[in-house]
Amino acid sequence: MPPLPVSSVFLSQERLHDAWHGRLDCAIAFTNIEELNPGFDRHMLADIYKPRDAVVGALDLGLLPPDATVMMDHDFMLTVGGHPVADQLSPSLAADPEAVATILATRRPVQDVAGEMMLAARFGIATWGHWLSELLPKVVVVENRFPGRFTYVLPTHVVHWQRIHESLLAYGITDDRIFNMEPGSDYRFSALHALTPIWEDGAIHPQAVELMRDSIMRIPQSEPLRRVALLRTDTLGRNIDNIDELAPILEGRGFRFLETARMPFVAQAATFRDATAVAAVLGSAMTGLLYSPAGVKVLSMAPADFGDRFFYGLTQERGGMFVDLRGTVGKAHESRARHSSFHVQPAALRAGLSALFPDDDTAEPEPDHPEIKDRLHRQPRQAMS
Repeated sequence: MPPLPVSSVFLSQERLHDAWHGRLDCAIAFTNIEELNPGFDRHMLADIYKPRDAVVGALDLGLLPPDATVMMDHDFMLTVGGHPVADQLSPSLAADPEAVATILATRRPVQDVAGEMMLAARFGIATWGHWLSELLPKVVVVENRFPGRFTYVLPTHVVHWQRIHESLLAYGITDDRIFNMEPGSDYRFSALHALTPIWEDGAIHPQAVELMRDSIMRIPQSEPLRRVALLRTDTLGRNIDNIDELAPILEGRGFRFLETARMPFVAQAATFRDATAVAAVLGSAMTGLLYSPAGVKVLSMAPADFGDRFFYGLTQERGGMFVDLRGTVGKAHESRARHSSFHVQPAALRAGLSALFPDDDTAEPEPDHPEIKDRLHRQPRQAMS
């Protein structure tokens, strides 16, 4: 049997928020992708940047059958009646039915867990961006409707656990309401609950984001920084080779460099809450855009062929402007191309800043680039369908 949608195995369910139907405007102000990767540029124009209608399904909280089992050592794969649940399958497992069959056929120790639990663990939890934008919002949505009711199922040994822990505390989830899964066992729950996805069609449910902004506790008050540039130091790659050449340009436009990965969670949230402009390498450090003010201006930098619509979608949700700057890869990463370091032309950075801040006294003339929105309108009709 193929994997089942989680909503199809609920014994009972309650609708927490209705489905959202809305229009996503084009947020792009400038990009140089066409110069570096024309084929990828055509894809971005036709599939990502264009204005479009979007639908995010209803947020339903459901009770799973009493044999619902989470497989800790296999990216928190969830089975019900011996069948895998699609929402909890990692992309690698979803693409490999034989591997799934092998996992299901292998016997492992099983721990039985009683009490009302909410499944907060899923593949990707070890990546900060997935936790903050996909998994923590589920906790916040459920906790907002049923404060104090559930214990949340999580592994406390994952990378970034300190920040994950801080983020849970910021929404009132204390240690006594965290059920820790340890490696080496499967866990069978008598009353496990799950929430349907909050992301769909490249968009996040607006009610989930609103609750993230409105429900957070203890955000410190400090003198706000209006323009911030986020360093990327605690990572495996995707660093800017010529950052020393670009930093003075950003600082000349009023950006202050910060290392948010070294900041407590609530300080990170406060930084994004107060910043009207954010410059960063495309990646998890940008996930704090969830907390940004409406109309935020975002300057993203990434290798020429790195595809990601996640942070563009967050910018659209905030009604912001997005500059998508790409750079050439010098030496490719040995195992993952998306982690390759890259080089951004200073002229492209200046052009992107001019698109975001046309009225700055320090603005320099833009290079002769086609206007992105004009190019959107010039796309063949079939590409825009």
